[in-house]
Amino acid sequence: MNDIFSTPAFWSALFALASAIAAGFSYSVNRRSLTSKLMDRLYDLDKLILTNPKQYYLFIEQSHRPTLDYFATGYPQNGACPDDYFKIKGIVYFYLNLFDEIFNTYGNSFAVDTQQIWASWQHWIFERLKHPLIKELALKRCALQEVNGVLRKTGPSVFTDRFVDFISENYEKWRGQCDKMNF
Repeated sequence: MNDIFSTPAFWSALFALASAIAAGFSYSVNRRSLTSKLMDRLYDLDKLILTNPKQYYLFIEQSHRPTLDYFATGYPQNGACPDDYFKIKGIVYFYLNLFDEIFNTYGNSFAVDTQQIWASWQHWIFERLKHPLIKELALKRCALQEVNGVLRKTGPSVFTDRFVDFISENYEKWRGQCDKMNF
């Protein structure tokens, strides 16, 4: 029996088990940290909306815009105050960054307990991606172009490749019309 403690295989197995336990603990702590940080981002979105109600109203009013060209000119042409224009653009970028963060928090998880949470987040993301202003910048900043109803990459993106692939593969879920009551 004492011979087993002197073999390198025993000690390797023991340290491998200890490493696995430490990795599991680290993963658990990291997952809780990511979730906590995501909740902080949601509160930040709420604060952004509360401190910019006029711009959020203008953003919501664009929910039935028939074309994806609000930001195409690079500067407001519709008589809007430049301050409003850039705050609206900031709101849209906040949403896009939040989507990427949600994806990186839940979309990469294989844990069974997070699958239902991830399904809810996907619905939330896709409903907001339907907003014409969000859709416009998502397509532009993800370097995506619709070809025969399918999104194709046209160049490098400012977002992670896995996130861009995710929204591309699920394009049918955010192709419909935006419901401004969902915001």
